[in-house]
Amino acid sequence: MPTVKIPYNYAPRSYHRRIYAAWQSGIRHLCLVLHRRSGKTESVVSLMPQPMLARKGNYGHVFPELKDGRRVVWNGIGQNGMRYIEHFPAPLVYGTPNKSDMLLTLRDVQKPTTAGSTYQIFGTDYNVNALVGGGTVGVVWDEYSLQNPMARDYARPILAENDGWEIVIFTPRGENHGYDLYNYAQ
Repeated sequence: MPTVKIPYNYAPRSYHRRIYAAWQSGIRHLCLVLHRRSGKTESVVSLMPQPMLARKGNYGHVFPELKDGRRVVWNGIGQNGMRYIEHFPAPLVYGTPNKSDMLLTLRDVQKPTTAGSTYQIFGTDYNVNALVGGGTVGVVWDEYSLQNPMARDYARPILAENDGWEIVIFTPRGENHGYDLYNYAQ
């Protein structure tokens, strides 16, 4: 398998370095409350290949609406002109990404000619049960304060059973379930 530096073609902003430092120190449940246009989604997407290569499994990136995931990550382009999805280096991607399901597969680190971890975009508007039964080991909850919190409630036992992790990111939107999670995390 080719050697590729992760994050791939991404220089974290000064305040994102704390995210990478927390991850490197072993923290696996992060609650990131950042202002609008802070680059939080791109920062987390650029981190995703690292755990996916370290542990074979299914990984989800959940948005309030499925169309948000398509617009923001699958088709989104950052300030530098690079597509967010290109933070998954092409030499590490197995096969052709499935555009309709917004699913891509990385190569297995042990056997690069076979499939490894999967990354898929979901929306809590479409199916709050989407992560149930899939053996999910890592989830990003993007704009969590706008999501149906039942999806996270359903996924948490799966993540616990699989010794999984979650990163919850959002912009403040009043005193709702995001606010409650932020206070709990404090």
